[in-house]
Amino acid sequence: MKRLIFVAVFSLASSSGLAGTAQQEVEACTKALAAGDYAQALQHASASIGISNTNRDAYLCQARVYTSQNDHANAINALQTVDKLSNLPIEHIVALTLIGNQHLALRAFDQALECYRRSLVIARETGNKHFEMINLNQVGEALEGKTDYKGALENYLPALKLAANENERADCNARIASAYSAIDEHNKAIEHQIKAMFLEETSGDFDHYSNASLELGRIYLHAGQYNDAERTLVRALEKIRKAGDPYWEAKGNYYLAQVKRGQGDSQAAGALLVGAKQQAEKIGASDLVELISAQK
Repeated sequence: MKRLIFVAVFSLASSSGLAGTAQQEVEACTKALAAGDYAQALQHASASIGISNTNRDAYLCQARVYTSQNDHANAINALQTVDKLSNLPIEHIVALTLIGNQHLALRAFDQALECYRRSLVIARETGNKHFEMINLNQVGEALEGKTDYKGALENYLPALKLAANENERADCNARIASAYSAIDEHNKAIEHQIKAMFLEETSGDFDHYSNASLELGRIYLHAGQYNDAERTLVRALEKIRKAGDPYWEAKGNYYLAQVKRGQGDSQAAGALLVGAKQQAEKIGASDLVELISAQK
């Protein structure tokens, strides 16, 4: 589960009358967004911009609303204004990274790379190790989108050295494992995914740990190590069932079905796929339904 980061660095609000009113509209936008009322949030953002078209916060909130609606084109337009209104290096870093994320969501990988690399240059020039790590990872993710897995690794590996805590190290190790798996360097992929799984177990939440565990099973599966894959997936599914999480259970059963198929047990594989699809349909997990359906 790659943690695509939407970061917002808000500028200081002015206490003057006109600017203060504009900032009040931004605060209303933020509250409406948190409540899921996107139409109201956009109205407040537009009202703030109408009062003061140099209020960076208003365009940031507008971009967050568009992102929540998967309207990436409008989010890019808003964030480009955010970048124009930025003065501090960190503000440019954030704006460029966020613009890159929108392009990435649109699978416009070259445009995403341009933004991330520009942001990376500023981060390095200003000694901002945190955003250097973020942008190295985002460059790697965009390169993965272009199926340049070796290029991705050239960015993921130095990003790991910059990770400052267990959550960041877990994320970096998972990215590295995925890229190694894609180029069939199975031992390295397994080594890094085991690290990611144990880090998520000690410092992550249930979702990240479940994903890391199932991903380890998938990597064993991709390596053709069916017994290790089965053992890993069965152990993960025991914990997932105890927690009562149908999404991860359906995904785990999907992977386990592929293991059974690899072991030559097509009957067990078919039953697992049917059950996984039914469970995914029941909870409305369209991504899983599509994934499972493609295996039949």
